[in-house]
Amino acid sequence: MLVGMTWDLVIPIQYNTPIEGGDVTGCTVNTGQAARIAGATERQLDYWARTGVVVPRTPAKGPGSERAWSFLDVLRLRILAELRDAG
Repeated sequence: MLVGMTWDLVIPIQYNTPIEGGDVTGCTVNTGQAARIAGATERQLDYWARTGVVVPRTPAKGPGSERAWSFLDVLRLRILAELRDAG
């Protein structure tokens, strides 16, 4: 349940731009971190990214490259995982 998400899942975030006034749009996490926060597997995130269900802030540029997921991306992923789990 989204409401039950605890802050102990929050892990170090890279800041691409300064955060001013509480704006978290510049924060990104890698796929493993996003999967852990969203409650999904890395494979599921990869599938959703490849099919265009959720497009990460920084898409993979080729084999072995890492996606960067923004706060809003992770929120969308969390909602998708909740809907998937609800059936």
